[in-house]
Amino acid sequence: MCISNRCQCRNVDADPGEGEQVFWSTSNNSCVPCPTDYKTGYGYGVFNSSNRITNRCYKTIKVATSDYDTAQDDCQQDSANLVTIRNIMEMNMIMTQFSVQNYHFIVGSMVEPPYNYTWIYNNDIPIRDIFYCGVKPEFNDTKKYFLLFDGYCLTYVENNSSYGYICELN
Repeated sequence: MCISNRCQCRNVDADPGEGEQVFWSTSNNSCVPCPTDYKTGYGYGVFNSSNRITNRCYKTIKVATSDYDTAQDDCQQDSANLVTIRNIMEMNMIMTQFSVQNYHFIVGSMVEPPYNYTWIYNNDIPIRDIFYCGVKPEFNDTKKYFLLFDGYCLTYVENNSSYGYICELN
């Protein structure tokens, strides 16, 4: 399905982890299979929908062994980046599909002075305030922080800890 230069592929399965997982490849201008260990998810589990319409594939690393730079480097091995959460439906999809109790995931935002709160891998689009756990943090120091998804909302943590992460291929 293509609408005004933006295409998506339809995935209809009983289980998001089974069946062919496809996404819209802008470089191929067609639907192609997600790489091994990646799955689609956009729409599945949200509002009881079994349809997944997507132009992205996701890979979740649950082992808490990576800092921000290591996680991004691993994603780039697959030509992917740390995930960007663009809207409330995608936030809900990540909560229902990729969130595991007591897991925290690194996502695609790192801040350092002068503290711009943006998605690094999505044209530096500002992060929507409704995604934060409480209010958007205001830092007045010289440290680096990265954005962490805690299963329900986003929060910044100092860049000296290891967590799991979500890669996104689009």
